[in-house]
Amino acid sequence: MTHSRINHNVFEYDTRILIRTITLMCIYILSWNLQIFVYMHYNIGIDSLFLCLFFAGMAAVYFYTRPRPKLTRFGIRRQYFFSSILESLIWTAGFCAIAALFLYYYSPKPLNWSLKIQPSHIPSALIYLPFSFVQEFIIRGVLQTTLYSIYGKRHLWLAIVVSNLIFACAHVTFFGFTHASLIMIPGMMWGYMYYRKPNLAGVTISHTLCGIFVFDMLHLQFIPTKYCIYSLV
Repeated sequence: MTHSRINHNVFEYDTRILIRTITLMCIYILSWNLQIFVYMHYNIGIDSLFLCLFFAGMAAVYFYTRPRPKLTRFGIRRQYFFSSILESLIWTAGFCAIAALFLYYYSPKPLNWSLKIQPSHIPSALIYLPFSFVQEFIIRGVLQTTLYSIYGKRHLWLAIVVSNLIFACAHVTFFGFTHASLIMIPGMMWGYMYYRKPNLAGVTISHTLCGIFVFDMLHLQFIPTKYCIYSLV
């Protein structure tokens, strides 16, 4: 097989994964009305079950791709596991400090922050960790990796920006334009972190800690409190 033929096959393979991912995300976003109805009229457990089934379906589609992709392609590997977590803690501490200082000086209202998580929010925090992993698997592991493979190293930031635009758009339906715009900021950070250490452990930990910091410690609300179960998209 010639070199050009191999490159063509790799490009075709990456394109198929990219199209499937975007299609599934569109279906997921369009299903928000159903999820909101379930969450408002039943409980978070049923809504979480719906999300788990949906994400299981997404995973099945990926791993039915032929040839079957390796888990290492999506950032599920032993390499960089501990170093990515250590680096993520440093990045997260810096991000949270800058966010708190910015709000302290520029917020029109006094900053109402605390170092405690309300007991009623603990279930949401526990649920947030696995869903952060799923989000990072889709956005960083699948989308960013595939776009990076298509664009090449010279266009690294294009892969990070495009994957984060898709990530932000997934937040618009339920969380609104403001949240979707602001999510680009940590999203760019997570994209670069994942490029440096391509293991999902680090970005998942950072994603979870940033969410808990913003919602439970800074008490920022983008949607009514009774609907706020963190960012489950």
